Amino acid sequence: MKKAQNLLVWSLLVFFLFACSLTRKFHVVFEANGGIWAGGGELIQKVPSGEGAVVPLVEREGYDFVGWSAAFSEVTSDLTVTAFWEIKTFTVQFETDGGVYDGQGGPLTQTINYQESANPPVLTKTNFVFAGWSVDYASVSEDLVVFPLWRHFNGDEIGQMMGSAVVEIFAYGKFEEQIRVGSGFFRSSDGEIVTNFHLIAGAYYLKVKVSTGKILEVSGILGYSIALDLAILKVDYEPVKCLTASGRQLEAGGNIFAVGSSHGLYTVFTSGFMTDTSQYVRGVECIKTNALVYFGNDGGPLFNEYAEVIGINSATLNSENGIYYAIKMNQLDKVDCSIAKTVIEVYNENQYYTILPFEYNAPEWEPNDIKTQANFVANGTTISGEMPDAGDDDYFRMYIKRSGLLVILLVPTYFVDVNFFTVVIRNNLNGALAIGEVVYLDDYSEVVKAECRFREEQLIFISVGLKTSYPWVESAPYHVFFYVKYD
Repeated sequence: MKKAQNLLVWSLLVFFLFACSLTRKFHVVFEANGGIWAGGGELIQKVPSGEGAVVPLVEREGYDFVGWSAAFSEVTSDLTVTAFWEIKTFTVQFETDGGVYDGQGGPLTQTINYQESANPPVLTKTNFVFAGWSVDYASVSEDLVVFPLWRHFNGDEIGQMMGSAVVEIFAYGKFEEQIRVGSGFFRSSDGEIVTNFHLIAGAYYLKVKVSTGKILEVSGILGYSIALDLAILKVDYEPVKCLTASGRQLEAGGNIFAVGSSHGLYTVFTSGFMTDTSQYVRGVECIKTNALVYFGNDGGPLFNEYAEVIGINSATLNSENGIYYAIKMNQLDKVDCSIAKTVIEVYNENQYYTILPFEYNAPEWEPNDIKTQANFVANGTTISGEMPDAGDDDYFRMYIKRSGLLVILLVPTYFVDVNFFTVVIRNNLNGALAIGEVVYLDDYSEVVKAECRFREEQLIFISVGLKTSYPWVESAPYHVFFYVKYD
């Protein structure tokens, strides 16, 4: 009986323990490992022994879910399960858009991990500047197609690239007086320089200053055309860079840059756009523009936005109302270069010294701003003077011996527009006998000309003045030639 009772107790105990084991629950903890819960089972669950946990849904930005670190379909103890992730990768495709890839930088096609940066390739494109990429590739989160951004050159960039081809030209008279300064540019590696003829007209010798500061003497003039206002000079020098004409079709509205080198300032430029790609001025085919052409870039190259030369700046062709011209590069083909000449041969050939005889040159004596202080000049004299400001006229006087024609020619220096000068022939009573007008001398150079016929002996006065002031210069130098052709 007692044995039966003990057996019953043990049986009940075993049954109790078995029943307890069937109802026991275990903790199952799901670690998202950088991810977040997105649905399904909870991340922390109490699971009855022998049963499975409910699968939670987890997600992580930039990663793909791979699986869990342990099985949880039949839980028999507390359990921690960790999510496994694999980082996403994306394709970044760099396009060239006409550029050239030579292997520098990263490849054109790249596989990039999430939020990592692509390594951009290095591209180049002729006549364009690389300005960046179309989209940001520094933190990649999707497949990308990236295009290069190309832009045209600006004036500073053209100056830096092409400035070594631009030169400053100094023209000197027979007695070493500097008569003109302008610009030009190398067109060949053997020292050929293109410039305007009006910059060298009347020069007894010429010098050229290159971008390094070295000064060279012009050894010859390979060819020139007064009608085209073009000259091709020769120096014994091998330039670092030379410029050739653009073969691109010109389009009105395109950006242009008038570059020059004057007064020690290299690659000074003005900018604007083409208003007409082909307009004839005095029989010369020109480019019409609103880019200022003045003493700083006269004779220098006109560039398009591709850093290509399309013209030669010419200040003598300028008109009013902000209209400027550059001679088209194709006009150089019309210049006869069959016979090279020295500077003196060209000087003698054109006889400019008979028009403006600098061998009878004399300086202006100050003060001479009122009649009583007027400088006395002899027939055939050229006076070199300067105007300090508008309203401060210079006075000169001449004694007319008998009947004849008095001719006054005023030639401004390189940086003052001839249209701003006034020349008036006056009698002793302050009356104006003749007022000067701007004329073209031998179809190449503008001068102020005043003339008056006298029938008898007379003392007359000539006044030289400025119509307005020039804020960028301290004075306005000029040469004025006095000549009486007696009957």
